[in-house]
Order: sequence, then structure tokens, then C-alpha cells
Amino acid sequence: MAAVQLGQPWTRRTAAVTLPERTRHEVHLVEMTMLEEHNYSAILGYLHAVIRTDPALDAALDVHKHIEPTADTLVEDGYRRVLQSMRDPSVVAFTVYFWNRPQAVELARRVKERFPRCLIVFGGNDVTNQQQALFEQAPWTDVLVHGEGELRFREVLHAALLDNGELADIGGISYRDVDGQVATTPDGGRIVDLDDVPSPILTDVYSDEALAHTRLIIYETNRGCPYSCAFCFWGGATKSKVRQFSLERIEAELDRIVRLARPGTSLFVADANFGILGRDLQIAEMFVRLCQKYGKQLTFMTNWAKNSSSKVVEIATVLHRHRMAGAITLSAQSFDQQTLDIAHRSNIKLDRYRKLQVEFRERGIPTYTDLIWGLPGEPLPVHLDGVEEVLQAGGCPVVYPLVLLNNTEYASDTFGKLHPLTARHMPCDISDPSLVADVVVGHPQMSFDGWVRGMRMFAATSLWVKAAMRCTLLYLSAISGVRIVDMVSTLMDHTDQVGLASCPELSAVQRHHEQSLRHPFSIDYQPIDAILGDRKSVLEELHYQAEMYLVMDDAERHRAILKEATQLLVDTFDLAGTDGIGDLPGLHSLDVVGGTMWRAGNSTRPLTGMFAVSGRALNILRDFAVLPEWDYDPSAPVVSGRSTARPDRVGYWNTAYAMSLLRGARRLHFDADTRIIFGRAEAVA
Repeated sequence: MAAVQLGQPWTRRTAAVTLPERTRHEVHLVEMTMLEEHNYSAILGYLHAVIRTDPALDAALDVHKHIEPTADTLVEDGYRRVLQSMRDPSVVAFTVYFWNRPQAVELARRVKERFPRCLIVFGGNDVTNQQQALFEQAPWTDVLVHGEGELRFREVLHAALLDNGELADIGGISYRDVDGQVATTPDGGRIVDLDDVPSPILTDVYSDEALAHTRLIIYETNRGCPYSCAFCFWGGATKSKVRQFSLERIEAELDRIVRLARPGTSLFVADANFGILGRDLQIAEMFVRLCQKYGKQLTFMTNWAKNSSSKVVEIATVLHRHRMAGAITLSAQSFDQQTLDIAHRSNIKLDRYRKLQVEFRERGIPTYTDLIWGLPGEPLPVHLDGVEEVLQAGGCPVVYPLVLLNNTEYASDTFGKLHPLTARHMPCDISDPSLVADVVVGHPQMSFDGWVRGMRMFAATSLWVKAAMRCTLLYLSAISGVRIVDMVSTLMDHTDQVGLASCPELSAVQRHHEQSLRHPFSIDYQPIDAILGDRKSVLEELHYQAEMYLVMDDAERHRAILKEATQLLVDTFDLAGTDGIGDLPGLHSLDVVGGTMWRAGNSTRPLTGMFAVSGRALNILRDFAVLPEWDYDPSAPVVSGRSTARPDRVGYWNTAYAMSLLRGARRLHFDADTRIIFGRAEAVA
């Protein structure tokens, strides 16, 4: 085999990348993915459809698509499958994001080593406008396509394989010139009419079988974002107007998708702001209508419009009414105005946010609120103020660490001089060592220790407020005025320093979580694996998952933990004489019943739990959207009832359920069929 000549100029006559003269060329399109059971890639489909609808390319090219996993335990098998499928490739193209860049670069190296005459092409958000860095990191790269690459890739294929053309004539690419230097052509611009991009759904580039065996279909109805958030590539880097695929095309594509989809399939509409356009309601109604036409029960997921409006409420209501919507995003990122100003983000007004929570609550639609921890200008106390705002409004806070994305203002040298940021190249979810990014762990208002504590607080909030002590904590805060985040902080610190007698193992998991955040590449996950066992099916937030199993798996232990943790809070905040404190045993019974919905995942039959609580306590919880609309007497001294886990909870993977609870897509008491036995409203009448 010829030695690989790296960093050589690209011409058809350069030995390192000389392409063979042949009547047909072997072209491979590759996406490394985090998703499981994923047989469909929209971007590979677009690239293949561009070839399929070009008569000259279609006649000359044999196209092979590869969608392979990035997970550390699976990636080598993926590399092997791709390499074994190749005989003598002319072009191998990779779509690159921050979550798959290391794997894509490594596979490209192996391809070039085995097939030195092959043309290696990169494209995607993470490498766009990053030519110097990419060609240094991966000198086996031949061509980098910037921005929207579908039509540009077609030009590259024509020049390289058919027309003996010049790369210098193609706008929006980088390559090595005759002197071996990286040359970049003028910006090629954006695609004006998106319908000029051939459809991967309406062409035959994906078989019916491939579409039917994909659990998640990633789809788009438009491109662009009118906002300019400094942390985001979508708008902050492009400031582009929203361009739309035609409704006729969308309807035809959705028809095929829905017709072929298996039960349990989700459609993820990857628009930047679904609900920002008036026609988005039509698209949601179209999706519902097609599901009804084909008798399918699918889930519609999307990035909801940043400044949620009545349009979003209306769209969500349509989807929720037909049980096709998950939790709706109320995107905030921060509630601190100074932090938002630095991010160039115009946020939803606080009073509007609270009103939206009420509107969604009245419709029975779950929501969650995105918050970013690590934003420049925001210290930990201010971040926790935002978490508290979400909780008090009856929302579900979901916190992500700030990741520096290429081509965003936060990642620029200019911004760094004004707002110094400390970043670590580490897993942005420490549970998944393959998901590596530049995570911001420090700035003038946030120490590294503060960053660690903020990440731990999210896990603790998810455990205690979203599951184990949900009713008890919200009630305690309502009657005492003590902030929920302060009670969570107390529980976390006490578990660290003293431990809970009713669950001593919890301390070790919390300490392991802290050490994992501090030393993500040298931590031994055996203690966590020992708790999760063979139940570890979702490689996310594993410490939170392990804590859920420890606290929730056994009803009597759960009850003992509630009693001990509550007494700690009553003592710490001097709540013994607080009006309503005597109702706490009833709140415990509600939380144990909620835990029954969790424990049903370990069962082969529906589980039932009993509760007895005052009408007054239920009235308070109703304002937090903790419970469904139960038909009880608000003035009853005791309301008792029986809650039975719904059939879809029986035997359902608890690790997936834990993540649904964390993200607000599921709520414990809403997964039960509840019958009020004593204290019903009609009994009083």
C-alpha cells in the first residue's frame, strides 16, 4: 500500500489524492451519531438525493450511506463496518458536529491510511469556517465545505470526478492550493429556495424499511433564526432570516414518514423556532391529520419558539389533545438581565413566562424550562434564583452546562478579551465520555468550585423536587416561604457531610458525582454500574439515575427517607410551629404514591398506592401543577384515594423513565389512574 502523503495540494494530478479513471465511482457518506437504532440521517439523505437527482452523477456514482454510533463501547465496530464496506472509494464525506468530531476525524484518518487516493471531504456546523484548525488537526482532509453543503457538495463531486474542474471555481469551500497552503474560496451564500434541495424522503435514497426501522426521524420545515444569541450557532453566527420549505413538499414528506413509522416513533422537527411562523399551526394539524389517516400514535418533538406566544400554546394544545406532544420548552437560559444582555438575548418577560405556565397548566400540558449554567456574568446565587423562579411557577428546570460552539460570539477571541472564560475539553455530560466539548467551567463571576456545585445542584433538584420529595418540598416552601433550592442545598450538603441513616449509600453516589465533575477522565464508574446493573440503557445523568434507584425502588425505604429528610428541613429552618406543618404525613403519603409509579417499572403487574391528605394541602399543590385535576372537596379535612399505575408504566424501563421525569415529559402522579375514596366533591354536595 502506498504511504499516505498528508498536507498535499489537491489536483487530479497530485499523487496523494489522484483519483482513478473509471466509469463508476464509489462514494461514501458518513455520519457518526449518538442516537440508538438510528437508520435515517437527514443530512446524508440530502447529499444522496442531490446525487440521485443529477443525471450525470447518478450514472457515475455508487453511493453508500453509513450511520454509525459514537459511544465508546460501539465506535470501533462502527469503524470496522465502514472500512469493510469499501473496495476502492473515490470520495468519502463526513458530516461533523461537536459531538462527533473526534470520531469522524479518526475514521477519516483510517480511511486515508487504507485508501490514500481517496478524496476526504468534511462539512457541518463544527468545521464551517474552521479551515485552519481542521487542516492542522486532520491533515488527511482534502476539501472542507462551509455552510449549507448540499448543492456545494454536488459541485465538488462534478469537479473531482466528472469534469476535471477547478476547486477554486466553487464558492464556500477550503482546500490546499498548489503551494500546499489552505485556500478558501469566497462565501458561496445560502440557498435561497430550499425546495432546490432535493428531498431525502420523496426520492428513493431511503427504502421503506430504513425509514420504518428508525425510532427518531429528524426533520426540518425551515432554516434560519432571526435572533443573535452569543452562545448559539443558529442565529448568533448567521443572523439569518427564516427560509421555508413549501407546504406542499412538507405534506408529501410527512405522509410517507407517518405511513411507514412504527409505534413509538418520534418526529423531531429541527427548526430553530417552531411556532414562530403562522403556518406552523397548519403543519402541526397536518401531522395530526396524517397520524389519524394511518392510525398511528407518534410523538411530535421540536425546538419551540424562543419567545413563546399564543401560537405556541395553540399548537401545543392541538398536539396534546391527540396525545402527540411531549413536554413543551419554555426557553429562558437565564432570568438575569445583565447575563442576558451579555448574551444578546431578548428573553421572554417574566410576567409572560408565569402566565404561560398557567396557560399550559390549565390545559394539562407539561413544560420544561431550559437554563444554561456557566453563562458569562452569572454567579451561582443568581443562577439558583432562576431555578427557583421556574420551580415556584410550577415549571421543570432543565440545566445544561455552557458549551463553547465554533462560530459563536462566546468562542471568539474578541469576546474572550472582554469576558475571560475558562473552558475544559471534557464530556458535557460526564456519563458519556464520547460526548466531548469545550465546557465553560469558570469566569470572573463563577469559580470552578462554584461550577461543580451548580452542576450537582441540578442533579439534586431533579432527584428531590421532580421525584422523591416533590409534593413535600413544594408544600413546605408554600407554607413557610423557604426557597426550594435552599432546601435542596441543605439536603445535598447534609448527605455529603453526615449522610442519611435511611439511605447511607446516597452519600457515596453524591461524592462520586463531584469527583467525576472534577476529574472526568480518571473516574472509575464501577460503583455506579453496580447500582444500575443491566438497567443502564440511557447513557445520561447516571448519578441521578443511580440516586433514583436508591431512593425510590423500595416503598418502605422511600417512606423512611421522606421522614428523615423532612425532619432535617424542619429542624434546619425552624419550621416546627409553622401553620400547616401537621399535614406533612399526608404529603409523604402522596410522595410514596408517586414512587409507586416509578416502582411499577420493576413490576409485571399494575401497582397501587393509597394516600390520605388534607384538602388544604391539595389546594396548594394544585398551583404547582403537581397533580392532575382530582374531584375532591377543597375544604375536606381528609381526602383519601387509591392510585394505580397505568398499564404503560408496568415493566417500562426505569432508566428511560428517570430521564423523562428529569426533562418534564412525564410527571409521577399523572401516570396513575386515581380514585378519590373519601372527601370527594360530590359527597359534600
